[in-house]
Amino acid sequence: MIVIAIGLNLAIALGCFYGAWRLWQLRRSLGAIANALTTWEHHTDHTLNPDTLPPAILRGQQGTAQVRHHYQRLRQQIQQLRQVMFVISLLPVVGGRVRRLARPQRQRRSTSRERR
Repeated sequence: MIVIAIGLNLAIALGCFYGAWRLWQLRRSLGAIANALTTWEHHTDHTLNPDTLPPAILRGQQGTAQVRHHYQRLRQQIQQLRQVMFVISLLPVVGGRVRRLARPQRQRRSTSRERR
């Protein structure tokens, strides 16, 4: 009976040691990840700080603003072009109706059957 109790205690102790070892490894991994993220955050904060912003990024921001403005103007021009194309597409329909009304009616020629 004592042998069984000692064996169970040893099995439980080995399981606990294994769990503690895995937690220790997880702690080390999480610590390394936290350190890497802290370093990365520090570098990006320093790089993107408006006071120390590199000129290339400033030029890129200005260029992006110009492209957005130009794109907005192009969208307005496309909208105007679509409206003009719609009006032009209506012209043959309206023009055809006007021509039909203005055109004199043709007289039918009498055929030999109608003469009889």
